[in-house]
Amino acid sequence: MGFPLNPISLPCALIAFVAAVTVLPGCGPARTPMHGRVTLDGQSLDEAAILFVPLDPGRKKTGASIVKGSYELKAEDGLLPGKYRVEIADNPPLSSPARETSGNKARPSTKRRLIPPTYSRESPLGVEIDGREAAKSREYNCDLKCAR
Repeated sequence: MGFPLNPISLPCALIAFVAAVTVLPGCGPARTPMHGRVTLDGQSLDEAAILFVPLDPGRKKTGASIVKGSYELKAEDGLLPGKYRVEIADNPPLSSPARETSGNKARPSTKRRLIPPTYSRESPLGVEIDGREAAKSREYNCDLKCAR
């Protein structure tokens, strides 16, 4: 003998089921891990940051550190399907470099190359992730150029 169906309880049960499925951890589209090399005028960047900024509203940006010209974005921080602007930013060392003094001004004694501002908020670089490549690691390399 079955339970009688109340016409109101079926839609409520369906709504509760859909809500539970959409908020469970791990549900939704798979993220695409990213890796690659970043150079400036053919030379590996020693230290910088790469940022993937979604062009679709409501999504969060993600990024990784560039160390010795390479970066890796793990699956848990990977990209969801969609279009992204890629920004490269100078990332100062965590420790303070020794400073040289010249007159009254102190300046870092590092020989780091500054990344042109062209590659920050108005960067022409971009990448698109489609749903078919989700969960597969994707290589994305950038060769930045200094304006001369």
